[in-house]
Amino acid sequence: MKKLTLLFVSIFMGSMLQAQQLPQLSQFMINDFAVNPAIAGMNDYYQIKTSVRNQWVGIEDAPKTTLLSIYGKSSDHVGLGGSVFNDQVGPTSRAGASLTYAYHLNFTDEVKMSMALSGGFTQFKIDKVGWNTFHTDDQLMDGAEAVNLVPDATFGLNIYEEDKWYLGIAVPQLLNSKLTLIDEDFVNNISVDMDGSLSRHIYVMGMYNLEIDHYWDLQPSVLFKTVSNQNQID
Repeated sequence: MKKLTLLFVSIFMGSMLQAQQLPQLSQFMINDFAVNPAIAGMNDYYQIKTSVRNQWVGIEDAPKTTLLSIYGKSSDHVGLGGSVFNDQVGPTSRAGASLTYAYHLNFTDEVKMSMALSGGFTQFKIDKVGWNTFHTDDQLMDGAEAVNLVPDATFGLNIYEEDKWYLGIAVPQLLNSKLTLIDEDFVNNISVDMDGSLSRHIYVMGMYNLEIDHYWDLQPSVLFKTVSNQNQID
């Protein structure tokens, strides 16, 4: 019983453990809109992009992330976009959808700034079917699954020169939504705090387009991620 309680806390209450909660996108430069919604409208055309990441290939129930995004310029100052995703790790999953509105301002004839807000919902689920537990009457395992749907939002800001460079910041899980995946009546009977929340993350991303010749470009990019003093650079 205590081990299962610890398992639930470790996986879903990342804010307690000061850990990264969001799906990992190793090829972020290919689908940068998935990181920062302020990317929408930076180019004159709409783009449709997908990302699929399979980790630990060959291991059963290994993490798998799937993402589909569409975004582009609606008018001179407005960008629109949307995305859906699913992140599966063993018996746990996280799926969601969001819509994005971005507004673009001119600093100079070349340099612009975009501000964006992305809003939607995220569903968290634990599939308990097929789990083997030492105690068959464990209250944590009652029911076939545990599901929680919460509102979610991301703020993004970019300063950029079209087709040359950009530097931006994004704050996903802006609403710091509360997440509860265990029956409240059960929680009230134990002394462990089982409430968690979606911690705000901070992403800082930059890219520079270095034109080598008419046929070749080099685009170095960097992504810095932080949450609760836990940092990562890609």
